[in-house]
Amino acid sequence: MSTQTKDRALACAMTAVIILVLWLVAAWVEVQSHTPEFRELPIVEGFEPAVIRSAVSSSVPEAPVTPPPAKRRIPQITRAAPTPPTASAPVRRVAPSPLLRQEAGIELEVGRPATEAPSAGVTTRMLPQSLDITIQGGAQAAEQGARQTSTISVTQRAAAPNTALRMQTPARPERVLQNAEAKKIIEWMRLSRSELPPGIQRHVDYQPGNLSATSTIDQANEIWEIYLMARMPSEELHIVIVRGEASYYIVDPSFKREGRRFRLGVVRRSGGEITGITSEERAASSAEVSLHYEVFLAWWDKLRLTLE
Repeated sequence: MSTQTKDRALACAMTAVIILVLWLVAAWVEVQSHTPEFRELPIVEGFEPAVIRSAVSSSVPEAPVTPPPAKRRIPQITRAAPTPPTASAPVRRVAPSPLLRQEAGIELEVGRPATEAPSAGVTTRMLPQSLDITIQGGAQAAEQGARQTSTISVTQRAAAPNTALRMQTPARPERVLQNAEAKKIIEWMRLSRSELPPGIQRHVDYQPGNLSATSTIDQANEIWEIYLMARMPSEELHIVIVRGEASYYIVDPSFKREGRRFRLGVVRRSGGEITGITSEERAASSAEVSLHYEVFLAWWDKLRLTLE
């Protein structure tokens, strides 16, 4: 016999021995797990009947013992009680809506076994259809009334004439400075700084460290003066527009026409320089603010084109 054949036979024998040992261990574990009461019995108790039986058999002849007849167990198959068929409600084929989606969820809850507690969805399912129609009709009527009210209020507000200035406001819609444009204005003020007149400084409460710049714009064949101040570090922009002897002071902190301040005043000059301004507070939502803010935006549009 060759060496390879011997090695193969030895490997097969070792494999068989290992499989046998594993099978014995598995059988022992199975017996121990199914009969835990056998492990609690003492050793003497297990051998006591055998000792007594051997002693009795030595003195008294053992009578034949007939084993009791084994009872045959007949397996019984338990049958579940038939469940009565559940009546399903007719499905309405209409356009999907929140009420129908809720109703579809309720139908799923109705099909559950009777052992579960009734849910809130079942109670909602039992509501009459007339109540749903009433609720939908009331919601539609309220929504339609709100639309009519908003339309009427907007129409009345737009139709109000500008009697204060007796002139038409600019036809283009109100434009709002974007954040990038506001940054460009601040950057332009850093590059082209100029000192404000004494009257303008007192009017805008100028403080050292703030940015300031001056410019002019030709509006309707008339030269308008524009004075700008940016309060640092918040970069709050203050705009003073001077038209002849009238001054218009606008503060727009966020460049979004929100939380503005507006003062209308009269300037005093000495040698062509503004030395003082007498002003009073006006409503920031007035038409005068929109008109003169548009003048400022027109100036910035022209300046932005030259910068680009």
